Formats: sequence, C-alpha cells, structure tokens
Amino acid sequence: MDKIRPTIELSKDVGWIFPYKDLCVLTEKPISLHLNANGRLHNEKGPCIEWPDGWNFYALNGVRVPAWIVTTSADKLDPKKIMKLPNAEQRVLAIKKLGAHNMLEALEAKSISKKGSEYELFEVKIEGSKEKLLKMKNPSEEKIHYEFVEPQIKTVNEALAYRIGWKTFKEPIAKT
Repeated sequence: MDKIRPTIELSKDVGWIFPYKDLCVLTEKPISLHLNANGRLHNEKGPCIEWPDGWNFYALNGVRVPAWIVTTSADKLDPKKIMKLPNAEQRVLAIKKLGAHNMLEALEAKSISKKGSEYELFEVKIEGSKEKLLKMKNPSEEKIHYEFVEPQIKTVNEALAYRIGWKTFKEPIAKT
C-alpha cells in the first residue's frame, strides 16, 4: 500500500496519467465533464469536457462532434452543411437535432412511392445529385427510420428488396 500511496495522492490533483518507459504524461483535471445515462461523453448545451486552460471538445452520446452541431439552435442548422459531414454518426446526430422532416424539406424531397403508412420512398437532391431515401416506420416502437438506397430504385418494394439483398421483394406471409 505504501508504494501506491503517492499515486493515489497524485490522482486527487490530476486527470489522466499515461505512464511510459521513460516518460509520464499527466493531465490537469477537467473543470467540467458531462456524461449521458450510459456513461458516454454527452452535452447538448456546450462542451462535454473542458479543462482550466479553455481547451474542450463536444460530444453527443459518445460521438465527438463539431462544436457548431451543439451550439447552433435546431432552427438555424444548415442541412447542406450537415450533409457534408464526412462522419455518418455525426450526420445522424445533426439530422436528429434538426428533425428529419426539416431535413427532407431542405433536400427538396419528392415522394415517389408509398406502401401503406409504413414506408415511403423519397427522391432528394444532394449537391446536384438525385438520391433515394427510404422512410420506414418501426413496427415495434414509435420511431421512424431513414435509409439511403441505390439511386436507380423506383419503388418501395425495390428499396425493401435492396436493403435485405434480394433482387425482388417478396411480401412476408406474416409480420413478426
């Protein structure tokens, strides 16, 4: 216990310790740290972690995001800027904040096929290219999901076949 006591005392004043063979890196303790219920870095109002020198970063549900996603109000988010994000997880979080219906409007979405109230296929314009987006109602919970499908797809059935790897869609005998 005597050998570890200095480390315990040190841990009261520092954040992280990175020991190497000939070097040890210590960080200051953060002045703020925000986590979600699952223990992931998360703050919808500001940086999720910040140090005394002002260095910080932003994350939503454990995904590091550019500060503008957090600091810009939902009604001021630019859908075109969101679509240019190279990271798919960041795009999903930004679209969730903006609202999928607002995103569809901004992308000039045009409904081209429907299947009941559960599925709808949209054609959207992204940087001058026409893409296809399938809207799906989750049957087991109150959620709507969106998924991009191949641009040549013209119907909901073709989109459903594509997403499960079939050439043509076959109606299920029963839904589970």
